[in-house]
Amino acid sequence: MSRTSTFLFGRLNFNAARSIQKREIYSAAFGPTASPLYADRDRWHFSDVTPMEDPSLGSFFEGFLTKYKERDAVEVVDTKARAIADENVENLVVAHARFFIHVASGLVAYHPVGTRISASAFQTRFCRLIEGAMNEVFFSAELLPINQLEMFEEALRKFTRIDRLSIYLHPSNPSNRQPWRRVDERLQAMNASQYQEVYRGNPAKGGLKPEADKSIRRKIVMTEDGYGRTEAIGIMDGKPHKATTQSEPLSSRASNDSASAAIVLRTLANSFTSILQRFHE
Repeated sequence: MSRTSTFLFGRLNFNAARSIQKREIYSAAFGPTASPLYADRDRWHFSDVTPMEDPSLGSFFEGFLTKYKERDAVEVVDTKARAIADENVENLVVAHARFFIHVASGLVAYHPVGTRISASAFQTRFCRLIEGAMNEVFFSAELLPINQLEMFEEALRKFTRIDRLSIYLHPSNPSNRQPWRRVDERLQAMNASQYQEVYRGNPAKGGLKPEADKSIRRKIVMTEDGYGRTEAIGIMDGKPHKATTQSEPLSSRASNDSASAAIVLRTLANSFTSILQRFHE
């Protein structure tokens, strides 16, 4: 039985002071002149990134986010002395996490590697590498999770009291869809690069009632589509509880790294398609 890996889905969003084509960004990030990222005594780099074409889904980039040590000591066997010795190794790979980027939509499928490359570490390092490659003061990148539709609303219904609700939004690129089109068009008309609102409930009146404002539901759906994040804090089952769209991204099982990129993408195709179809309903 072949081993599989769990891939998580997110959407790559960019903010820039000038109009930039996505392919310009990817060329800079994945090109030969891109520099590694130095963080927490480790080094990070994009490795083996190649373009791919899927007959149904279009253009992709596939590759690995690699974590490595610039220099580290490893144990080796000295056969002559019949002893264990330390030997310094340069650019020692700690772990590498595979990813697929759908060029047109910015959708990303990636698999974390245990504690060595967690989901949050992947999101952060992936974006910092892109920002470093662009080397522009007013350029930033964010990898925001894609969620199962209505997942967060279902979580809200389980609260006995909601004390705080925060919503962060990023204008869409390349397109929006009906449930949150008016919200997105307003952000686009304002030339807003991001938007955030925070609601605090009145405990004496039972806390927040998000269902009383239909615009909140539209904004939550927008975050579930990967254009923001939502967080609720309150009481559930008599205990303090926090729910966030960050904690449960859409996931799919696929072949592990020993399989070819074409085989892995084939097993992820249905998930990519279902997300893209949201924008054609």
